[in-house]
Amino acid sequence: MPARWKGKCQTGADFNATSCNRKIIGARWYSGDIPDELLKGEYMSPRDLSGHGTHAASTIVGGQVWNASHRQSGLAAGVARGGAPRARLAVYKACWGDTDRNATCGDASVLAAIDDAINDGVDVLS
Repeated sequence: MPARWKGKCQTGADFNATSCNRKIIGARWYSGDIPDELLKGEYMSPRDLSGHGTHAASTIVGGQVWNASHRQSGLAAGVARGGAPRARLAVYKACWGDTDRNATCGDASVLAAIDDAINDGVDVLS
């Protein structure tokens, strides 16, 4: 971990302290200003329900996967990796909802996540 890293691994539903590791070095979640109807069925933790955050993260910082291919067709065989596979990841879940419902990002949640990311020593926010 970077010497200046001050983040933490906030636990919750299906996301325990071992979910943070050498790749995911920090995780937090914010739900204070999200309507209750959007929180129903969600993981009350940094884990994403729809898989969008996981997909985006693996595209950016995913490590090498050898012999990767599309399972049914065998197309795209080779090595798969994210754009910056040696980078580390801090997760700040401030948006809620899945593809069947309207997703929302509460203003206070987003601002709190940005503040925490800056205070934690994150280098790049996206």
